[in-house]
Amino acid sequence: MSTATETIIALGPINVTLSNLRIQDTAIPAQAENVIKAGDAFDLSVDVAFSPCPNPFTNFLLGLGLTIEVLYHIEGFGTATEVDLGPAITTTNGTDCAYTATLNSPGAALGVGVYKAIAVVTVKGAGIPFAVGFISDVVFQVY
Repeated sequence: MSTATETIIALGPINVTLSNLRIQDTAIPAQAENVIKAGDAFDLSVDVAFSPCPNPFTNFLLGLGLTIEVLYHIEGFGTATEVDLGPAITTTNGTDCAYTATLNSPGAALGVGVYKAIAVVTVKGAGIPFAVGFISDVVFQVY
């Protein structure tokens, strides 16, 4: 008589949280948030956090060097233009569970108008996407 044994080791789940999508004029940082002067450089940022953390499996994945790709899409209302921009971050150690993806834009592509910013985030391990998400609802004005 033989019996089979089974061991289940729960390693996940790991959650990826996107928060705090924001835009800031870098030429006049004291200016109101979400208001940019035409032609000024600006920063687009989003926070990306992995949880639970610290956690051995989360730390293992982060230590392997995940790629966090962030594509920012700026959609204009009315006659305002549309622009796609994007940086990428590669995690390099197993201790940081939160990252800020900031894009410094020259701002030349945006004319006067009202815009909506969206961030689409893809997390890849060994080139294979395993988490995709987006965050939106930041409306800003270029004057």
